[in-house]
Amino acid sequence: MITMGAKGRDVVFWLFVLFITGAALSTSKLLYWAALVCAWGLAAYHWYTLQAIKHSRAMGLRTVVLLPLWPGFAAVYRLMAGRQISGKWRRAYEIHIKGASSKNFLKQLETDLVLINSTMAGLFFWETSAPVPAVIRRLIREKKRQGKAFWVKGAWPAPRAPGTGREIVKKHVRHGAIFLD
Repeated sequence: MITMGAKGRDVVFWLFVLFITGAALSTSKLLYWAALVCAWGLAAYHWYTLQAIKHSRAMGLRTVVLLPLWPGFAAVYRLMAGRQISGKWRRAYEIHIKGASSKNFLKQLETDLVLINSTMAGLFFWETSAPVPAVIRRLIREKKRQGKAFWVKGAWPAPRAPGTGREIVKKHVRHGAIFLD
C-alpha cells in the first residue's frame, strides 16, 4: 500500500475532486476510474493511520505518531518545501502528535522525540505550532548546519482537505524536516 501522510491525503483529495468533476463534465470512463482510485486511497487512509498509531505505541511513543511515507511522497514534500537535505535515507515519516495530555505535554513530547532520535534513522517531516522542546531545537540547528534539516515559518504549501481540521495556530506555525542517521 502506498503510504501518503496527511499532506499526501490532502493532495489525493484534491485530485479526487478534479477527476470526479472532469468525469461528470466529460463522461470519461478514464477519469471515473482515476477518481475511484483516489477514493480508495482516501478510504485506506483511515486504516493506515490506525496501524501507524498502533505501531508507534508499540515502539514506546506515548505522544508522537509516525506516519510512514512512500518515497514518492517524501520527494513531493521536499519539492513543496523548496529545500535540499543531504544524505541517503531508506525510510521517511511524517510526525504527528496524538493523545497528549496538556499537563505533561512538553515532557512527553521531548521524551518521544529523544527516543526517536536515539533509536531510528530516516527522514522526518512535520508541521506544528506546538512548542518544540529545547533539546530538539538544538538538534535541528546542528543538523541544519550540516545540511540535514530545515525549519521554516509557515505551513506546507498544499491546501488542506475540508473536514481535516488541524489544531494549528496559523501565526506560529512552522514546518520542516530532519534527516537522522
